[in-house]
Amino acid sequence: MKIQMVAVLLLLAGLAGASTPPTVPCEILIPVLDAGKTVVIAAAPDGRSYPVFRPAPASELVESVRTDLDKSFAQQALRLDRYARNLISARPETAGMPVDEWLAAPMYLLMSTEEGGFARFGFWLEDAAATRKLVLAGYVDLVVSQNSVDTGDFEEIFSHELGRIGRIGCLSPWFHRVARRFSLPL
Repeated sequence: MKIQMVAVLLLLAGLAGASTPPTVPCEILIPVLDAGKTVVIAAAPDGRSYPVFRPAPASELVESVRTDLDKSFAQQALRLDRYARNLISARPETAGMPVDEWLAAPMYLLMSTEEGGFARFGFWLEDAAATRKLVLAGYVDLVVSQNSVDTGDFEEIFSHELGRIGRIGCLSPWFHRVARRFSLPL
C-alpha cells in the first residue's frame, strides 16, 4: 500500500511539470422515477436490486455541472480516482486477468432527488429506448442545484464522496460487494 501511495505521489509530481492531461470524463445521470415520484428499482439476475438511472438531458444546470467537473478541483479528484483504479488493475496479483467493470468504467454522478451525498455502487442504466444495462461501478449520489455549483459546494462534496470511492477501492478490492446500494463507510 505504501508503495502504491508513493507511486501516486511521484506520478502527480511528474504531472505538475507535464502538459495538461486529457479531461477525465464523468457521466451525469438522473434517476428514473415512477408515477409516485420515487426512484425505480429493478432486480439483477443475481436477485439483488439496484436503482434505475438515465443520462441527464441537456440543461443549463447540467452544463454548469459538466464545466465544474471538467475545470475545477473536481477534475483533479477524477484524475486521482482514475490513477488509483489504474494502479489497482496493474497489481501483480491481477496482472493478465480481465479487468473488473468498476475499474474500467467511467465515474458517474447521479443528480439525485434525495438529500444526502453518498458514494454508492451499482445501478441500471436505461437508454432512450428504455433498454437497461446493469452497471457495476461506483457513482456519487448528490442533490445538485445551480446555487451549489455557484458557491463551490458541489465541487467540494463531489470530490469528498469521490475520494471515498477511491479510498475504499484501494483498501479493499472487494468493496463493491459490500457497498452495493449503501453509503460507503470511512
